[in-house]
Amino acid sequence: MSEREAASKRHRPTTSHNYLPLVDLMVEEMRRRGMVGDGSHHDVNVEHDEWCDALNQRGYCNCNPRLTLVAPSAGGPNDN
Repeated sequence: MSEREAASKRHRPTTSHNYLPLVDLMVEEMRRRGMVGDGSHHDVNVEHDEWCDALNQRGYCNCNPRLTLVAPSAGGPNDN
């Protein structure tokens, strides 16, 4: 694929954020490993590419962002 085709593809308007399916996969894997349970809450950092539409307030995410789970702090809302 040429650079022009790649740029066109990544700047194509989308109807939802690209990273939402990735978050679902991350949660599914964490549940499988017993790291999270039903009703738990964890924050996720989403690092977009500099050209991403979401980052530049042009629409939904159209990049391949890096997702990082934020560890809960002691005494935070995730403690039971």
